[in-house]
Amino acid sequence: KGEVLFAALDTLTEIMQSHDVSIYSVTSVNYCRLSSASSEKARSLGKSIAIDQYPMIFNALEKRQVFVNRTLDHKLPMMASALYDDNIMRIVIFLWDLPYENMTLYHTNLLTVVGALIYNAVVRDADYFDALAYKRFIPETRILQEEAFHEMVKIYQHAGEKGYTESCIIYISSFQSIMEMDEQIHSVIRDTDYVGVTSDGSLAVLLTNTNENEYIYVRDRLEANGIHTYLNKKI
Repeated sequence: KGEVLFAALDTLTEIMQSHDVSIYSVTSVNYCRLSSASSEKARSLGKSIAIDQYPMIFNALEKRQVFVNRTLDHKLPMMASALYDDNIMRIVIFLWDLPYENMTLYHTNLLTVVGALIYNAVVRDADYFDALAYKRFIPETRILQEEAFHEMVKIYQHAGEKGYTESCIIYISSFQSIMEMDEQIHSVIRDTDYVGVTSDGSLAVLLTNTNENEYIYVRDRLEANGIHTYLNKKI
């Protein structure tokens, strides 16, 4: 999903004529988590959003409407739209620098159409990866094979170079059983993070939307779970 959402920023920027775009994934009924953003302004709501703190936005989105910032409140995006699947909000798109003259019915409809195309691409991408699960994951685990993990790291590194996201890799110093580590690690990381095998056969965790100052929270949870980690290693 990450690669599709990074590409979606370019599409939204061009079609909607907005250079400050952010895309959030809805991680629960209460929170959204930043997936990608094209600028610091687009990140201004933070990496996590409590939905109930922004009723002026989400009340509209929950009615399947596009939020339009008619009051021009500089703390809020100029326009926002939500993408649904099975009547569940999955993704939220925020446009921050939309010219006022573009805040029209035409542009709200355009955002709805572009959003639907983006979500269709996300679903196709997820289906494709599900179909290749037997090649991508170590059997009976959620741990990526070396090549698949390396590919995911490259995707996030490239997005980081464009300023679309941050990521950090932490390495597991030693372990006994892949199966045991699969359960232990995934019990303390987020659904948006990835565990994989590195070139020397050890394990690493790709923390998405996380920098090296923030990784310590995950490290501490892993350490408390008896998993020792370190940084600074080439994969």
